[in-house]
Amino acid sequence: MIRHNDCALLVEKTGARCAQCMKFRSSLRATVAAQAKQSSQSKTSPSSRAPLAHLTHRELVERCKLSKKREYSLVAKNKQLASKIEKLLESSIVEVSSEVSKACEDAIAKQQKSGDTESLSSIFIAQQLKAQFVHKNGMRWHPLMIRWALGLKIKSTAAYRYIARSGAVVLPSESTLADYAHYRPINSGIDVDALLELCHKHQAGLDVALIADEIKIKDGIAYKNGQISGYIALDDLDQALEELLNSNQATAVATHALAYMMQGITQHINYPLAIYGTKSATSSQMYNTFWERVEACELAGFKVRPFICDGASANGKMFKLHASDYPADEIVHRCMNKFADRPIYFVSDVPHLIKTTRNCVENSGSHLKSRYLMVSSSFHNYNFVHRMISWWYKNCNIHIRKPEPSYLP
Repeated sequence: MIRHNDCALLVEKTGARCAQCMKFRSSLRATVAAQAKQSSQSKTSPSSRAPLAHLTHRELVERCKLSKKREYSLVAKNKQLASKIEKLLESSIVEVSSEVSKACEDAIAKQQKSGDTESLSSIFIAQQLKAQFVHKNGMRWHPLMIRWALGLKIKSTAAYRYIARSGAVVLPSESTLADYAHYRPINSGIDVDALLELCHKHQAGLDVALIADEIKIKDGIAYKNGQISGYIALDDLDQALEELLNSNQATAVATHALAYMMQGITQHINYPLAIYGTKSATSSQMYNTFWERVEACELAGFKVRPFICDGASANGKMFKLHASDYPADEIVHRCMNKFADRPIYFVSDVPHLIKTTRNCVENSGSHLKSRYLMVSSSFHNYNFVHRMISWWYKNCNIHIRKPEPSYLP
């Protein structure tokens, strides 16, 4: 029996409790349970931490008996688990032909006999054998195996997931590879440390091309530490003005990624220079980010010659903002580099121009009927082009799979 310190001791009838004991009844019962649990773990219990030197002869004998009893119990449990594992293996085992079995045995024996433990094949076989007996959370992968798996995932994520789910080969999880792939935190804007690292690998004064493109992404695709990193953050000034004008509206989530890439002209360099989350980039935003990227490249020792982009309206308007650099030009196709005494030429993306031409021809008076092409004051629709290509296909021995504009060689 346990009472509260302020217990009244005297009550009106038998079996009743005072007000204080009724108020703290749950706490008192918890205290009683804890005391009972503590008393059950006596010095003779096998799990007791009491030093053997402090036990009496009777307590030592009792503790030995309980320890022996516990040992028998653990041995019985181990036998039960072993039988369960054997039954599981017998039910899930897959028999292979003698030829496949012999080939695998010969390959492993040959690898062990050669003594080459540093090659990828040796490490691969050793890691696969180890993964069969180690839990996936406790597997420690070899760095060479991590590198090979990371290269496979970069080539095709779908193929990597198919191989991993098939069970034919045990591969590191995607979260494990992410720890190695994302060795540097990814933020919007330019990565100065990575650009400086690139400068040390290549000679100064290298001619490069600056490429810009806008990519469609999923809304709120990136999360880090519980925060969405897909918010619009293209230009600090424009972002501040937009937040000021729309202060009672929620911050918009990026739907596109504006990416800048630096590509070498005389040497093989393909480097993603910067990335911004945006909804639809404007000409002023393109202007500011363009010159920020040019400044970063020039200060790093690279010479920006052309600027390549597609035919989006924002890009065309951004070109016109540089019309004052060369007023004699009828078409704005260049601007003066603000950080060097040489021009930067604006170049349209050639594959994009070819695709646009094909779409214009295909939708001229046919399909979507979104436009009507005029050549020398005469209308040309898709049917005319289709008949012309069909005639070439039949009479000029042009090897195309199908008489369509999209299949021209």
